[in-house]
Amino acid sequence: MPALALPFAHLNLRFNPFGEATPSDRARLAVVDIDRFVDRLQRGGAVEFVAAHGRGKSSHLLALHRHFPDAPFIKLESAMRVAPAQVLFIDEVDRVANRAAVFRQVRSIALGTHSSVAAELRAAGLEVESGFVSANADRLRDILERRIEWARRGAGAVPRLSESAIAALRSRFGDDVRAAEAHLYDRFQTLSEVGDVEV
Repeated sequence: MPALALPFAHLNLRFNPFGEATPSDRARLAVVDIDRFVDRLQRGGAVEFVAAHGRGKSSHLLALHRHFPDAPFIKLESAMRVAPAQVLFIDEVDRVANRAAVFRQVRSIALGTHSSVAAELRAAGLEVESGFVSANADRLRDILERRIEWARRGAGAVPRLSESAIAALRSRFGDDVRAAEAHLYDRFQTLSEVGDVEV
């Protein structure tokens, strides 16, 4: 009986690199520069990551959260009770109805938002560091190559994204990393061999 072929083995990959990653994998895979934000939360205050959908707000928050593993990480809650003097992480804070009350009850907070809430944070007495998240060509390449390496099966070649492929993704999707990854997921599902990936 012939040996069962493993999915993506022909690409020297263990799985499609652009499938859904766990929160812990997303934190490890994030291409971020967060040192100053770690310092802000340790000293007390607020960090906001501002961007449209798909640009990397959640990845930034997850990577930052690795430095504060005991802090609650909340996503998509409309109302919540928060104990004072906590470091708190909230993704999609735009959907939180009682933001002012939450902001007043924490010593440090990190959040993802589609538009800046810095004025609200300052009104609650918090010093604010804002990070406006975007992916230029270099950062997009780093993000996508890190995903491919994450899925690597073993030594040897894996599919490659050329400079022209990165340029084509940027032309088509701008800085929307999520859309670029979704497009590449479909491409990797149909790749027949290792080589340059056409996009």
